Amino acid sequence: MADCSVQDSEVWNLCEEYFEWRLREYPEFSTFCGQHDYDDRLNNHSSEAFAQRLVSTFIYASPSLFPLLSLHPPFHWPFSR
Repeated sequence: MADCSVQDSEVWNLCEEYFEWRLREYPEFSTFCGQHDYDDRLNNHSSEAFAQRLVSTFIYASPSLFPLLSLHPPFHWPFSR
């Protein structure tokens, strides 16, 4: 088994953090995935919740992460010039 580099573990940690966020933000998806920590909740479809998730998504999808992910072919961030 190959050793994980620091870069690999950073990507893994980011993926875990994002997935946990997604489970919290979409409790119905969480239940579907077999995680029952949020069974007492429903998805919040309010405009405030949508706006907060949009901000959070941009934090996770920050262009500064792309070099870390070493995407091939290079991903072109649609909002940067």
